[in-house]
Amino acid sequence: MTTELSSYDRHAISSTASSEEANDPLVRLVSRRHPLYEAMSKHWMFMDDTYSGGREWFNHHIFKYIKEGDAEFKDRISRAYRFNHTREVVDLINKYLFKQEITRNKVDAPADVVKFWKNCTKSGLTINDFVRQISKKTSIYGRIGVVIDMDAVPEEEKEAGLSAYAYIITPLQMLDYSFDDHGKLNWMLIHEVVRDDEDPLNSTGKAIHRFRLWTKTEWKLFEKQNDDQNGKITIKEIDRGRICFNAIVNILKIEQR
Repeated sequence: MTTELSSYDRHAISSTASSEEANDPLVRLVSRRHPLYEAMSKHWMFMDDTYSGGREWFNHHIFKYIKEGDAEFKDRISRAYRFNHTREVVDLINKYLFKQEITRNKVDAPADVVKFWKNCTKSGLTINDFVRQISKKTSIYGRIGVVIDMDAVPEEEKEAGLSAYAYIITPLQMLDYSFDDHGKLNWMLIHEVVRDDEDPLNSTGKAIHRFRLWTKTEWKLFEKQNDDQNGKITIKEIDRGRICFNAIVNILKIEQR
């Protein structure tokens, strides 16, 4: 199943490749980062870590004093306490933003739009619940993306209407992108993490790193594969599809830099 990037996943993302691996155009593609990503990724990680909290926060964001010994520093970390005011403030603001009932014009809206409002994610969230998530993630990162896609529908079922769904991508997943001369998105490379957990007996439970390339006409899905014998990393294309009326990429709050 697809999972949200955790701290260990994010810190494991590397934009470097060996000279041999760099000769592979797919390795170069997934290793390259947009200048804004290079400049802001550590800050985005800090904001995410600070909202999430937990003991791991101290290991990444508490530093030694000038003359502090290793044992003293370790003891200070073990004794440290931090009440998560960051989460409290973000959640409180989000609560007040959505305190009043949201009204939408369901009478004049197309049937497919109303259907989307009732069930707009793979997990079955309504549009009201989903926009709450968008608001919270925007408060954490300052900028996010939303992908709106549609399930592949057999020809004989298309008359029943399209099945659209949406999901959030954080700025840490937006590895690279390009705009054309008119300010429209040319393409975007998104990092995804799935867990091998479908079979409870035979699955490994390991995180699998994938990279989805969206263009104006098609999408391609690549998977990072490690050779355990020589440690070489390879990138394999595992799926692709065309973008037409039944697939939309809607990126929110992307600045051209």
